Amino acid sequence: MRALVRAAVCAALVLGLSAPARAAERLDVRLRAASAAEAGRELSRALGIEVRVFGGAGRQVSLDLTNPAPALAADRVAAALGGSWRLKLRVRPGAGPSPSAPVAIRLAARELALSLRDIPAARAFAFLASDLRADLELDGPREALERRVTLAGERAPAHVLLDRVAEQSGATWSLAIRIDASDAPPPPPPVIAPPPMVTPPPAPAPVPVPVKPVVPSATAMRATLREGLQRILRSDPGRRAEAVREFTRQAEGFLGQLVTLPPAEQQARRQALEALLPAWRRLYDGLVPAVQRELAPVSELLQRIARP
Repeated sequence: MRALVRAAVCAALVLGLSAPARAAERLDVRLRAASAAEAGRELSRALGIEVRVFGGAGRQVSLDLTNPAPALAADRVAAALGGSWRLKLRVRPGAGPSPSAPVAIRLAARELALSLRDIPAARAFAFLASDLRADLELDGPREALERRVTLAGERAPAHVLLDRVAEQSGATWSLAIRIDASDAPPPPPPVIAPPPMVTPPPAPAPVPVPVKPVVPSATAMRATLREGLQRILRSDPGRRAEAVREFTRQAEGFLGQLVTLPPAEQQARRQALEALLPAWRRLYDGLVPAVQRELAPVSELLQRIARP
């Protein structure tokens, strides 16, 4: 977008400006996304004096300045460009008209009291530039400004004293503004998102290795069951039920182990355990009915183990 600047400066173009005339001056500046060079050109057009910008590559300025003082306008533009500005006092040999732009006069309106007697014009201009906090630039050979000049020491605005030195030395003076801007910082490097983390699928659970149960031999089963039967028969009536439960637990465990065996092995163990049945039946048949009912689970389990 091109910079758009409107500048209106209305003042009497004479050195002796009155207070009402100065109040009538107006300076309006509008900058929209202006480059450093565009901002310098438009500020120069608004102020009526030369404005040069050095640096500022990549900078853009957007400002609204409504009737600011010339120095404040330079401050704002220089700050927006990330830099600073200096006033330049330019002197060149050869008579010419004094600067009449109101902005130049306002920039050199500071009252000074200099008493200079018979010194080279170049030195007199250097004194005035120092008091104005400006950089002196001499256009042309310095020898052309060696004419002797004198200032009586009266107090007067700086632009008036500049005019007097210029008249005595046959030179011309003007003001300019130099803005030293910093280049725009480089854009940040692009942010590269890291690749998404891929979570490997969980390892399959190891397949359990079937453990073949260890089934006691027929001899071991028969010995355990015989010992359990004898414990039941030796138990007091009050402890007989506990002995029956212990026998039932062991017998049911053997029954669960038998069914895991191949049919041939299962049959061989059952035949070996069947030898317990005849003696148990004889003993069981001789018991009174009440004890038979108490030992009925034992008889049933022996039958299931030996003959399924």
